[in-house]
Amino acid sequence: MPGEDIQSWSVTAANNGNSDTSIVWLEGQTRASVNNSSRSEMAAHAKDRNLKNGSIVTGGTANAQTFTSGVSYTTIPTGLVVKLKIGSGLTNTDSTTLNMDGIGATVINTDDGQGLKGGELVGDCYTDFLYNGTNWIFLYSREFFQELIVSGEGLIVGQQKFDTAGAFTYTPTPGMQCCIIECIGGGGGGGGASGWPGRTHQGGGGGSGGYSRKWATATEIGVSQAGTIGAGGGGGSGVSNGTAGTATNLGTLCTANGGGPGTASWESGAPGGGAGGAIGTGDIKIPGTPGGSGLWSFTTDQIWSLPGDGGAGPLGGGSNTSISADGGSGSGYGAGGAGGNAHSAAVARSGGPGASGAVIIIEFSGRGSPGRDGGTGPSGPMGPPGPAGAGTGDVLVSGTPAAGQVAQWVDTSHIKGVALATLIPPVETFSTGDGKITLKTTADTGWVMMNDGNIGSAASGATTRANADTQPLFNLLYANVDDVGAPLLTSSGVATTRAAQGTAAAAFAANCRMSLTKQLGRGIAVAGAGTGLTNRLLGRADGSETHVQTIAELASHHHQTLNQSSGALGGDGAVGSTGADFSPATTNTGSSSPMDIMNPRSYWNVMIKL
Repeated sequence: MPGEDIQSWSVTAANNGNSDTSIVWLEGQTRASVNNSSRSEMAAHAKDRNLKNGSIVTGGTANAQTFTSGVSYTTIPTGLVVKLKIGSGLTNTDSTTLNMDGIGATVINTDDGQGLKGGELVGDCYTDFLYNGTNWIFLYSREFFQELIVSGEGLIVGQQKFDTAGAFTYTPTPGMQCCIIECIGGGGGGGGASGWPGRTHQGGGGGSGGYSRKWATATEIGVSQAGTIGAGGGGGSGVSNGTAGTATNLGTLCTANGGGPGTASWESGAPGGGAGGAIGTGDIKIPGTPGGSGLWSFTTDQIWSLPGDGGAGPLGGGSNTSISADGGSGSGYGAGGAGGNAHSAAVARSGGPGASGAVIIIEFSGRGSPGRDGGTGPSGPMGPPGPAGAGTGDVLVSGTPAAGQVAQWVDTSHIKGVALATLIPPVETFSTGDGKITLKTTADTGWVMMNDGNIGSAASGATTRANADTQPLFNLLYANVDDVGAPLLTSSGVATTRAAQGTAAAAFAANCRMSLTKQLGRGIAVAGAGTGLTNRLLGRADGSETHVQTIAELASHHHQTLNQSSGALGGDGAVGSTGADFSPATTNTGSSSPMDIMNPRSYWNVMIKL
């Protein structure tokens, strides 16, 4: 072990004489060694401090991180605990290793032996690790656990509150997998109080709305869910009772009923408090709190306390009464209004209104049920054998088939899944400059007919196609065919040359027209120089349909004549009369008309790919 290392110290004091190679506390040691040992002991504490205070920053890569301990370890001490600051940009994305002092990459696991999944080590944040003798154990990262709880990928993804009386629509936060719905009904209004000199009238308080709670899945909620916030009941005036609060709901999933109204106080009858909201629907259903009872009295003496308070809402609040005053309004979701109080006066008092209800929805998501993902579970049992076939036995699956594959026999008793694309030959595709023969008279999309016209930009005035999509074919003809085979014209139709325009891009930008190679009425031949043949340039057109033979093209031959003495005929069939030799003359025949030199053929159209 290296020196100045707390991990090498013993818990038994007697064993620490020289347990650390840099610290000596032996009996009878020299005076000078005391100073050195004390200073080294301070250094050991400082190194251990740095290992635990987050001052050491990791390096390496996100999923293969490194750090230097400052102790120069050659092996990792079992039980070593470190707090490291994860390097900037090194938030892990998968299983991760940690390499201390170049000892070697060691896998980081959770305390249950599972590898990391990603996101546990957050860049620029602090993380605690413990080495258990085999692996580094991920102990704690505040940011990671905060992420699990409240982030968009965590346990709590949002909270939505609706507290305005009337209809509303709840739309889940993206990523919500389940939620807790809390509904509170509207509170009832307090009863009024009739004014009468020398008497006391106290209206009854309104009851609070009920409370319901429901756990629901994203499937139950759907894309959205309509709901209603219950309104608080109105307070009664004078001899009028209050009105009841109305129910709060989120669809049919969760409902909390409104509180009952307080009764008015006047000449007869007991002014009772309103009933609490009745039990609604949900997983947990709690009725509302009743309102306080009112009173009426023929005397104003001995009134020690005022009844008629509104029922407290499920989350607290409520309302109370003051002498010779209207009842207080309900405070807090679903609280009842207090009854009015008329004390020895002719002025009637009104009850207070109840508070409206509310819907509070806490939305959950996260990795697992809940928390981080667990490990892969064990394989399920093998299913029963299939029915026997006509072959040697039951058919067994080879490999792991995937959705969309087709079955292919491996041998006489096994099949495997094969991607359909591997069984279908690839479809050949055309590219710029490819041609095809056709009996169509109109070009396919992305093609033009080889009609001896020209192509160019939209402003070129080209006869076959004037459009920006012709540029690839324009460029190809510009580069591969010369000015004879595919002449270049200006936008006004005047001949120009490739040399004059410079580049294909410049010519296209100048709205030049590119002539298509001659094709109408012509056969197709292969360019190049075959053995013993004339070189034919790409794109050139030559040849003719007819030809007038010249004398040079005739086969070598002669015309025979005879003279009189020999009895031979002259070339014109006349017999010599003098018996002497003569120079014969023949007359011309034939018309010198061109002769047809075309081979038998069939005529198709040709189109070329833009």
